Amino acid sequence: MSEASHAIHSEKQGDVTIAQFRVSSVTEAQYLDQAFEDIKGLAGDPHGKVIFSLGNVDAIASRALASLVWLNRELRSRKGQLIICDVQPMVAHVLQLTRLDTMLRLTDTRDEALAAFGEVE
Repeated sequence: MSEASHAIHSEKQGDVTIAQFRVSSVTEAQYLDQAFEDIKGLAGDPHGKVIFSLGNVDAIASRALASLVWLNRELRSRKGQLIICDVQPMVAHVLQLTRLDTMLRLTDTRDEALAAFGEVE
């Protein structure tokens, strides 16, 4: 599968995988199917350190949020960690309403997320 057919872009920074959705509106069913497949791939990160930026997302379906909760649980079961960063105001509001902000670790910026992984080591 080509990089362009992935719903998520990811890159490595040291031993941390940094990922983000490729679109700003994470709501279409077909996109969500591919996004979940890509997110499942992140669960296999050998270091268990994943940062997921929501900086470009202004609308997100509950199914996409459920995928991130699943990723968080998978990483934790392997002694890893997911940190969500760059959350836009509308998405932050959804996270608060659903109380997912209490389940997921959130930071304001990617740099703060990277620093948080430095604290764990």
